[in-house]
Amino acid sequence: MRLLITLLLASALSAAAPAYTPTCTIRISTSTSRYLPGRLVTVQTAQGCQGAASVRFASRTGTQPDAPPGLFTLRPGDRLTRRVPTDWWIEWRDKGLRWVRYAERTP
Repeated sequence: MRLLITLLLASALSAAAPAYTPTCTIRISTSTSRYLPGRLVTVQTAQGCQGAASVRFASRTGTQPDAPPGLFTLRPGDRLTRRVPTDWWIEWRDKGLRWVRYAERTP
C-alpha cells in the first residue's frame, strides 16, 4: 500500500513539474547599405542548438522595434531579420536567464 501511494505521489509531482527547455546561444550577421538607414541584422540559433533562444533588440532609450512585445523566441532552424538603427544592440538570455548584451565584432 505504501508503495502504491509513493508511486502515485511521485507521478503527480513529475506531471506538475514544468518542462525544461535548454537555452541556446545565438549567431548574428549584420550588413549596412549606403542607400538605406540603419543596418540589417539577422539572428539565428547557434549550430547544435536543441532548445530555444530568447532575443530582443535594445537601445539607450529602452524601446524596441515591433514593441510590444519586442521579445523573440527562436527555435532550431529559425531566423529573424530586422532593420534597426545603427546604435541598437542585441541582447539574449543566458543559461541563468539574465539578459546579456551580444558582443558584436566589427570587421
